[in-house]
Amino acid sequence: MWERQPVTTLTGMTLLDQLATGRRWVVDAGRSRVELEMHVAGLVAVRGRFTRVRGHLDRPDESGEEGCAVHVDVEAASLTTGSACRDAVLNAAGIIDTAAGPLITYRSRTLRPAPHGGWQVLGVIGTARCALPLRLAVGDPETTPEGVMLHGRGELSRDDVVRLVARSGAAVLMGPTATLDLTLALRPVLPGE
Repeated sequence: MWERQPVTTLTGMTLLDQLATGRRWVVDAGRSRVELEMHVAGLVAVRGRFTRVRGHLDRPDESGEEGCAVHVDVEAASLTTGSACRDAVLNAAGIIDTAAGPLITYRSRTLRPAPHGGWQVLGVIGTARCALPLRLAVGDPETTPEGVMLHGRGELSRDDVVRLVARSGAAVLMGPTATLDLTLALRPVLPGE
């Protein structure tokens, strides 16, 4: 089971202060989490975790927020609730239809400070079926011995989930929204990597 590593929030430092320019930061898959939570059958909140995630954040130059780019890929078939029985029910219901494509991708378009602290990352989430806008609210970064930890959340409507990854008949089982919850552990790419 994933355990939270010791972190320090750098009060007064912005995300850009912590991410050195001219660097690529890669997602440490073993310490990152990408989760999807939704109500199923109108009764039960079900949270699943995508176990195979990769990606990177680039800060190529001094261009500020506009120069940052976030790329995250998850394998659709890697979603698990941690219960084989619950996974079988969700798979049979078509909540995640791997025929929609093997990857779910997120690509940022804009990074900007949020009015009340933290950041807004505006981007596009997509599969082989379609691409849809998705806004992530990202908290202040935390430093770890290995790099930086970012926490973000975004919401998708039931219709968007169906368009992206579910079979059309699965919509009747879903609540009105789904929450995407990301914890990305980023470490700088070392010279020669």
